[in-house]
Amino acid sequence: MGYKDEYEVKKQIKDQDGTRVYLVHHKTLGVDRIMKTVRIEAMQVADLDPSAEAKLIANLRHPGIPTLYDLYRDGEYMVWIEEWIKGLPLSDYLMRHSPSEDEIIRIMISLNSIIAYLHSLCPPILYQDLKPEHIYIQGERVVLIDYGIAGSRASSEQRKSVSCSVSYASPEQILGYVDEKSDLYSLGKVARLMQRRSGDEISRKVRRIIARALRENPSQRPESVKSWSEEWMKIQKEQERQLKRRKKRKKVGNLPKEIAVIGTEEGVGCTQIAVSLTVLMNHAGDRAWYVNPYDAVPERIMETEDIFCQKSGIIYHDCFYSISQLGRKKADDQPPEGTKIIDCGIHEEAGRNADLRIYVCGSNAWKMTKPEPLEPDIDLCIMNPANRQSGRLVVKECHVRTLGYPADLDALSVNRQKINFYKALRREIV
Repeated sequence: MGYKDEYEVKKQIKDQDGTRVYLVHHKTLGVDRIMKTVRIEAMQVADLDPSAEAKLIANLRHPGIPTLYDLYRDGEYMVWIEEWIKGLPLSDYLMRHSPSEDEIIRIMISLNSIIAYLHSLCPPILYQDLKPEHIYIQGERVVLIDYGIAGSRASSEQRKSVSCSVSYASPEQILGYVDEKSDLYSLGKVARLMQRRSGDEISRKVRRIIARALRENPSQRPESVKSWSEEWMKIQKEQERQLKRRKKRKKVGNLPKEIAVIGTEEGVGCTQIAVSLTVLMNHAGDRAWYVNPYDAVPERIMETEDIFCQKSGIIYHDCFYSISQLGRKKADDQPPEGTKIIDCGIHEEAGRNADLRIYVCGSNAWKMTKPEPLEPDIDLCIMNPANRQSGRLVVKECHVRTLGYPADLDALSVNRQKINFYKALRREIV
């Protein structure tokens, strides 16, 4: 039984350059598929194998690449049947939708995965004709169709006359040379299109990733599509962690119930920041109280300075409140109302379950080395004291929002610089 007996043509989708595309219906299985017919003579005149695209797809196994079902020769035509993608081409999708940054990241990760897979084959397959019309959005699935000019680097260089979509082609591809970084450039062009059609204010990190792929000099682009895709996935994981923590936070008014302050090493001023944060929150009317699971800090200060008062297990001084770790023994004693500030020191595990985790980093000039990666679920970093150069280094290497704490010797005091610091901090945590 031939394909004409198995399939019923429902409509013609495309007729261009000797290639016709139809939507067909499998009579026995009751499913719709795509039928492509290529005029053999037209392909041979261009010195091309009329069955090359079908043979290529037949050996590819990726969820973002259509499945090939059958291949026939029918007189002067080569005919093949492949999966019908019931979605919208990205060009139409962007006319109907304004993608969010999250959606752009998801689409790019899926698209990068397809191109990276092609490049991982032996020999690598270069797609060479990436454009919105070839990218289909099918719910959460992203599919890349039309492999008409895809091929290895050697075969591609032999076919320099084959046309590509100039609007999305790299400068070197237009001049006749293609490699893996040419596909990378085209990916960057697609990402830039979605960025411009987005209704979101696209983050600087995403804009930088896109810009790196669009550098005119191929040597200045990322090493590979795979490494470029890893940058996208890193941003996606950061956003997922932030969303998870936002959902997890138990709010007191608009503030987290527990904030853990963790030092990256000894001597960076973790206790100073925790005490000062408690004072600044109370000064601003945001109720907060301090606790240190490892050290009775207020009690030690009380032994040397008569500035703290103690009542019902609570130690207080102006805008500072804390629970006595030594005298609070009664089961019915209740902690103060408000946010619990946990001074963890370098004991990161003490703040594992906190609603918000803040790391404190030192900024001494003699310690200006590449910082160690922070914990993956950290929410914020405080540079103590503030140092713009050190802060930029932390942001660049650790990809975490960083604020600078004003140079200060008295954690219990309040001044204009500290008030401004807390205003900036509050905007981050609310």
